[in-house]
Amino acid sequence: MKKILAILCTVLMLASLAVAASAEEAPKTTTITTTVPSTYVLTIPATVEIPYGEKNATIGSVKVTGRITNDQYVKVTAETTTNFCLVNDSDSSARISYRPEDIFASAVNGSAPIFRGRDFSAKEVNGNGGSCLVVARISDYAWEHAAAGTYSDTITFTASLETANAAG
Repeated sequence: MKKILAILCTVLMLASLAVAASAEEAPKTTTITTTVPSTYVLTIPATVEIPYGEKNATIGSVKVTGRITNDQYVKVTAETTTNFCLVNDSDSSARISYRPEDIFASAVNGSAPIFRGRDFSAKEVNGNGGSCLVVARISDYAWEHAAAGTYSDTITFTASLETANAAG
C-alpha cells in the first residue's frame, strides 16, 4: 500500500510540474488602457462699462484653456441679437453701433477684422491658454448722434470642440 501511495504521489507531482512547465512556455499578457477626455474652459468678460465718448473701449479678454488632442481645436463664436449695437433701454429705436475687433488679429485693408469669433488651436489651448483681446470701436459720429439714456447689448459667446479636417 505504501508503494502504491508513493507511486501515486510521484505521478501527481510529475503531473503538476508538467502543467507549470507548459504555462512558462506560453506567457500571457494583459494590456492596460485609459482615455483622457478632451476638456476646455471658455473665459469671457462678465460685464463691461463703456465710458461716454470712448472710441476704443476694451470689452476684454476671451480665453480658452484646457487639454485637447492635437487634431482638435476650440471654435468660439460671438453673436448679438442687435448686430453689435448698443440699444437705448427706454427707446429701442435709439442705437449706438459698435465694431468688435480682436486687436491681436492680422489687419485686413489697414484695420482689424470684425470679431465674430476665433478658432483656438490645440497648441494654444494646451499651453497657457489661447486668448484674444476684444475692443469695441465706436465712431465720433455714433457718439455725437446718440440720444440721452442708458444703452446695453449682450454678446453671446459659444464654444465647441471641433476636429480638424485631415484632408486639409
